[in-house]
Amino acid sequence: MGSKIFTGKYDINSINIGSNRKLTLYSLMGILQDIASRHAFYLGYGYEDMKKLSLFWVLTAQKIKIYDWASWHQKLRVETWTTPIRKFYAFREYQFYIEDRVVGECSTKWLILDGKTRKPVRAEYINKDIPYRDDFNLDFSTEKLVLPDDMSFVREYSVYNSDLDMNGHVNNTKYCKWVLNSLPFHCFTEKIIKEFDIQFLNETFLGDKVELFRSKNEDIENSCESIYFKGVRGADKNSLFSSRLLFTTP
Repeated sequence: MGSKIFTGKYDINSINIGSNRKLTLYSLMGILQDIASRHAFYLGYGYEDMKKLSLFWVLTAQKIKIYDWASWHQKLRVETWTTPIRKFYAFREYQFYIEDRVVGECSTKWLILDGKTRKPVRAEYINKDIPYRDDFNLDFSTEKLVLPDDMSFVREYSVYNSDLDMNGHVNNTKYCKWVLNSLPFHCFTEKIIKEFDIQFLNETFLGDKVELFRSKNEDIENSCESIYFKGVRGADKNSLFSSRLLFTTP
């Protein structure tokens, strides 16, 4: 059923670039979300298909490696494929290209949730229908983040209507924006993002107050390297997400 590799092409235009005229991290995450949704629809497990079963997909972990950021007016070709499901988890990988050059890769892990209970459902039953890629896999995968013990409170975010997606919770790209907005501007003018990891631990809903913490770095106002983050719901102190950004010098 269907091709093992699904391809999409995206223009890098004025609505998905930042002040440096490069594709932003959160716009890239939006592109990856879009092509995953399109591929799932093509395979018969898209949003509407799952809704009929009172189920929906959620992203639980993502690791992105960037080798060269796409620039304004360039075209990004994205290829994605699935790998075999293991119990509750489904896995998807990506490579993105400018012309024939690989400029980045991404590994993701997904869960199926029951639309009524919001509890995980074993994903193994769709194994027989998915054409998994068996000729190639990335040489990395999502990994559990070990946060430093000493982290500092940075700021609190409130969840508004514009943060929600069609599953009724905060969209994955919004967490990325919260993380990026907590950093000094020079991190993006003097450095470039090389890697981004994020793990989604609990759903976040309208009206939630999210407390953002960042790893202590005495020199963060002057330099940026590897920085860890975590988000905690203010009301119950439950962990919502953990994340890491790795910067490098251009």
